Amino acid sequence: MKYLFYILILIALTGVFNEKNVAQATTTADPYVLLAPLPCEAGTPGCDPATKTLKSFDPTTGLGTYLNLMIKIFIGLCAVLSVVMIVMGGVEYMTSELAHTKESGKEKIEHAILGLIIALGAWALLYTINPDLLKSDFNPPSATVTLPANGTCKLQRTQNNETKDETWNNISEQTCDGIVATSSDSIKITKISWTKNPN
Repeated sequence: MKYLFYILILIALTGVFNEKNVAQATTTADPYVLLAPLPCEAGTPGCDPATKTLKSFDPTTGLGTYLNLMIKIFIGLCAVLSVVMIVMGGVEYMTSELAHTKESGKEKIEHAILGLIIALGAWALLYTINPDLLKSDFNPPSATVTLPANGTCKLQRTQNNETKDETWNNISEQTCDGIVATSSDSIKITKISWTKNPN
């Protein structure tokens, strides 16, 4: 019984990472088909309203729906496992006559209740702070990024009384100024010019 939790995790992971799962999600255009349908609430994206189950989802947009259901299932499993452990601890406590075995049953009950409080407390804390924290849907708005124009930077480097001209291609004017800013007492760098590349 000590390793029951680890065995259940191993079984769950082999179901998630088997070859059939990997083969079904090879392209992003195809929907990801779950090995077993998950229960879902009406109105959930991808939920079949007739059976109230989620059988597949688009991995490019619907992963959040899957994760939201998994959070609910995980909390449900925590509750079921904690009740099982409470019953096992109660049976051990009631059927034993030895003091250390009674103490072991009592510890099982305490640990099961503590685990349930942690699982429910984490969900309640996140829900109290912001209910959207429990939603895994991440659809950021589109953003426009403007890159600085690239050009050619001509520099003059003076070191040990020797002067060399340098040309840096395809860099922004800010980068060119940054190179000039690295000059020191022993190496003096001066900017000759920066020319924008033609479009």
